[in-house]
Amino acid sequence: MKPISSFMLRSLVSETRPLLVGTFLDKFQQVGKETFKLSFRTKDGKKDLLIEPGVRLNVTTYNIEAPKTPSNFSLQIKKRIAGHKLLSIEQHRFDRVVTMDFGEYKLILEFFSHGNIILTDPKLTVVNAFRQETWKDREIRRGKPYAYPTGGLDVTTATKEEFANMFKGDAVHSLAKNIGGKYAEEACSRAKVKPDATPNEKEKDALFKAVRSMLDEPINPALQDGELHPFTLSGAVEKSFASANEAVDESYLYVPEKQENPRIGELERRLKEQEDALTKFEKQAEDYRAKGDLIKQNYFAVEQLKVTGALAGARKSGRKIIIDLS
Repeated sequence: MKPISSFMLRSLVSETRPLLVGTFLDKFQQVGKETFKLSFRTKDGKKDLLIEPGVRLNVTTYNIEAPKTPSNFSLQIKKRIAGHKLLSIEQHRFDRVVTMDFGEYKLILEFFSHGNIILTDPKLTVVNAFRQETWKDREIRRGKPYAYPTGGLDVTTATKEEFANMFKGDAVHSLAKNIGGKYAEEACSRAKVKPDATPNEKEKDALFKAVRSMLDEPINPALQDGELHPFTLSGAVEKSFASANEAVDESYLYVPEKQENPRIGELERRLKEQEDALTKFEKQAEDYRAKGDLIKQNYFAVEQLKVTGALAGARKSGRKIIIDLS
């Protein structure tokens, strides 16, 4: 399953806002290598928000247990924002970045590249981060100011003129830089514009209207070609969902990491001992079978040895023996 798109993230934030804004954060837990659970106290009971930087964000209906020993990062974040009210949750422009405002702190969630979770103060000074990183134009370090990534055109607020100036080549590639490849193809299809040609002014206007119509689409999630979309694109639908949160919850299945269990370890040890013993017995049986086969192949020689041995014993003891050769 591919990471969520800007369109999908926009729908998830839209659905999550009324569920969590105004409620209090109870727990911040790391439940997997790069998966986090934020538990909120709401008037409808506890609601859990799953965050996997670079991959997904959604309110889950699954009961996911956290490890008994919390990670240092989760403890540091919980120490600062647990008990605080969530004042807002917003997508930054049309980027794959979400900001959760807790008043004294902001929790910034990045879903591009391998993702990140950054805690800042109200002035956007980094307090802590899941990944400390440095790029050519931005740095994520404690004590450093946080800078939002410089993305392309924000199609949610762009004017017709700004939108038209975006095209520096063919339609689909110019659009893809700002809304993603699948949605660029969908916009060209809706606008009836050739994707591999540079659009004229009339076609740019048609594309602008097509993108606006996609932004205004009601949330009606669908799985198509192994990718989730907040509304149906052209092509076959593999599965439909009632909400964006449900779509992500069911499609990005959470598999908890294996936790060490003493009982399981003891059973595995005993199983290993039994397997070793079985291997030993099988080897002994094979040895006995080989010896038996050898005796069968040399039956008359063995019988002759028995007779010779008996005669030699008789001579030595002076006993008479009777040999049955029938």
